[in-house]
Amino acid sequence: MLGFLPHELSILMRMGLLKPLGDPSPNGHKFFSSDELKTLAADRRWLDKATRVVTRFWQTKNQKRQTTLSPT
Repeated sequence: MLGFLPHELSILMRMGLLKPLGDPSPNGHKFFSSDELKTLAADRRWLDKATRVVTRFWQTKNQKRQTTLSPT
């Protein structure tokens, strides 16, 4: 609904951009309000910020991976 992959939702939650309902345990199932998701999906500023956060996360992760793989 938001255009992110399921495993990227944890990135958005960690950065405070997406909040699950209730107080789920760290390894428990997370549920979200469909009304809130619709509102966020229509908010261009939020989508832009969330996309930047996810992109930055993957860039950093890939840079760290390349650093540990290259023998320089």
